[in-house]
Amino acid sequence: MTTTKEHIRLPGRPKQTTQVRDALIDHARILFISHPYEKVSTRRVADCAGVNMGMIRYYFNNKAGLFETMLRETLSPAHQVMEETSTDTQSDFFIAFMSNFYQVMAKHENFPRFISRTMQLSPDALQRKITEKVMMEHLPIMQAKLKNALSEAGVMKEGVNANFTYFTMLNLMIFPFVAPPEILKLHNIVIDEDFLAGLLIHNTKLVTQGIIN
Repeated sequence: MTTTKEHIRLPGRPKQTTQVRDALIDHARILFISHPYEKVSTRRVADCAGVNMGMIRYYFNNKAGLFETMLRETLSPAHQVMEETSTDTQSDFFIAFMSNFYQVMAKHENFPRFISRTMQLSPDALQRKITEKVMMEHLPIMQAKLKNALSEAGVMKEGVNANFTYFTMLNLMIFPFVAPPEILKLHNIVIDEDFLAGLLIHNTKLVTQGIIN
């Protein structure tokens, strides 16, 4: 499933051109997630998108530019969710934020696993450098929102460590999407909309009530 997005274009510019750009980004995402960076050629992306390879040079300059744009536009909805999520209380913020994050990532369920795989490459790897650059455009606002919510008086129970709680929140949000498929299969877990809906309810109770006396 792909995310539909309207792009700004010059007056009089044919709408088909934005469709070409979207198609290139969508197929690049599929290929980069499924294959190592060096195995994905611009020709292959163009062929899968059904367009001339010159369109990649026109829109993105080269493969690295296409890769960076793909990352940025895939993460953009999650970034928007982080900016717009607002509730009356900070404790409710956690639930709203987690719910919206699940909805966004469920559209590209293998994307977080792809990010995790990329970040384990050598620091000199081009795709890791690009990924770190794009991630740093989004991480600060997520860190600030979560840590500000945790710091509000009365949010956490007495004796609870804020740093551990922050780490727990990251695990609750991200682990369903980065868990190895083989591990999920061994435990008869299928990450789909029904599972995520139930997991959100469970995690809400976990965060607000705890589950063990």
